Amino acid sequence: MIQFLLSTLLSVSTAQAKDIRPLFEALADSGARYEIVGTVCEQVAKLNLEQDYPAPDYYVVTGIYYGNKKHVIGELDVVVFRSNDNKAVLVGEVKCWTNLSSARSKAMDQRQRFKAALSNGGGLIMGCTSQQAGCSFSKKNFKAVEKFVSISQDGGEKRGFDMTLGYSLEEMMDLREQLMQCQQRGECERP
Repeated sequence: MIQFLLSTLLSVSTAQAKDIRPLFEALADSGARYEIVGTVCEQVAKLNLEQDYPAPDYYVVTGIYYGNKKHVIGELDVVVFRSNDNKAVLVGEVKCWTNLSSARSKAMDQRQRFKAALSNGGGLIMGCTSQQAGCSFSKKNFKAVEKFVSISQDGGEKRGFDMTLGYSLEEMMDLREQLMQCQQRGECERP
């Protein structure tokens, strides 16, 4: 009887889960560092934004750090740039957390920290957290940002997030695990 109930619950849970195979295929050769938990959500956000802001008119970058000569102040999770002038049109903070209220608060704090850094008169240093060739930015790239958005897993809209990834936190963590295993086997591009 217990085994029947467990198998029934498992089949209901599996039936409700979305197919993450297309995401896996799209991210298999990204070479991203999936050991960092939030990376998978940032990469899925990038895929979603590339649909909304298609090439060749736009390009999307994840992991842009900013700081001063002494230290890093913060990181921008995902940014959409216009291709013709390299100006940022959208900056997104991505949070895949169990507690979405705390996540929303953290995203808003990070947004304010970046806006303060932009308005500060001192020299702002920017670059990519990955080793992408030619990845450098300055305050000029961010002077006319049109949108700042917060992005979470499904359910975040109920907690004030502007966008969701279209997948649950569990689905994102399953995807992350699959990508890490694939990288460990040498079948997917490693960082």
